[in-house]
Amino acid sequence: MPTQKLDLVEICRIILRKKWFILIFAICAAIVGLVCSLVATKQYTSRTVFIVKSPMNMDRNQIFRQGDYQTNDFFANENDIDNIMTISQNEVLLQFLVDSFRLDQHYGVASKSKAFSILKRHFKITRNDTRSIEFAISDPDPQMAAALVNTARWETGNLFRNYFLQTKNQLIASLNSNIANVDQQIQAINDSIAEIRQQYKLFSVLLPARGKTVTTAPVAGNEVKAKGMEILEAVTETKDQLVKDRSEYVSLINEYNLKTPGGGIDMVYAVQQGWPSDSPSFPIIPLIMAICFAAGLFFSVIIVLLQASVKHLNRTDA
Repeated sequence: MPTQKLDLVEICRIILRKKWFILIFAICAAIVGLVCSLVATKQYTSRTVFIVKSPMNMDRNQIFRQGDYQTNDFFANENDIDNIMTISQNEVLLQFLVDSFRLDQHYGVASKSKAFSILKRHFKITRNDTRSIEFAISDPDPQMAAALVNTARWETGNLFRNYFLQTKNQLIASLNSNIANVDQQIQAINDSIAEIRQQYKLFSVLLPARGKTVTTAPVAGNEVKAKGMEILEAVTETKDQLVKDRSEYVSLINEYNLKTPGGGIDMVYAVQQGWPSDSPSFPIIPLIMAICFAAGLFFSVIIVLLQASVKHLNRTDA
C-alpha cells in the first residue's frame, strides 16, 4: 500500500530525476536577470566622509581669551553630531539640493515633489563609530552624484554654522539697539550741559575728566557757580559712564562680528571628497544573476515537488 507522505529519500530521488529541468529553469532565471540588468538604468554612487568641528571654535571667549591656556576640543561632541544628523535628515537640505540642481528636470519628472522623493530614496546617511558622518548619493550621472554629495556636505555645515551666526547677529542687533539708546541719552545730557553752562555762566569751566573737576578759575565764595559746578560734575559723570558703556558695546560688536572668508568658520572637515565613480553601483550584474539563479533553483524544486506530491496523492486516492 502506498505511503501517505513523501520521505526525504523520495524527495531527493525526485530532485535527481528532474535535475535537468531544475538546472535549465535556474539558468533561464539567471538569463532573465542578466537581461533585466542590461536594460536597467545604471546608478553611480558618490560618497563623502566628514568630521564635525566643535562650535567652541567660534566662541568669542575662546578666540579672545587672554587668561591662562585652556584645553580646546577641536572636534564636536555627541550632542553636536546629533544636531548635524538632524540637519542632514531634514527636508530643508533635500529641498535645497532639488532647487539648486533643478532635479525635477534632471530626473525628467513633472514636479519638484517627485524629484524630492527620488532624491530621498537615493540619499543615504551613515553615522560611523569614529564620530564621522558619511553621505552617499546615487544618480545615473556620476558627475551629478559627486556634485550632489559634496553640496549636501557643504550645506549641512552651512546650516549648522548659521545657527551660531544667527545667535551672534541677534546679539549684535541688541548691542546696536543699546548703542542707539545710549547715543540718545548722551545727546540729552549734552543738551543739559549746555543749559547748565548757560544758566550758571560756566562757559570757561572744563568738563570733569575721570572723576576730577578741572576749572579755569576758582569758584570759592561764589555759591551760584559752586552749585552749578556740582550739578555739572554730576551730569558729566553720568555722561562719562554712558560713553564708557558705549565703547564696551562697540568692542563687543567687533568681537561678535568676527569676519572670515565665506561668511564664517567652516564647521565640517571633509576627510573624503565625493568623486565621480567609474563603475555603477547598480545593477551589479554578477550578484543579480546569482540571486536569480538561486531563486530559479528554489522555485523549480518547489514546482517539481508539488507535481510529485499531486501524483502521489492521486495514486493514494486510487
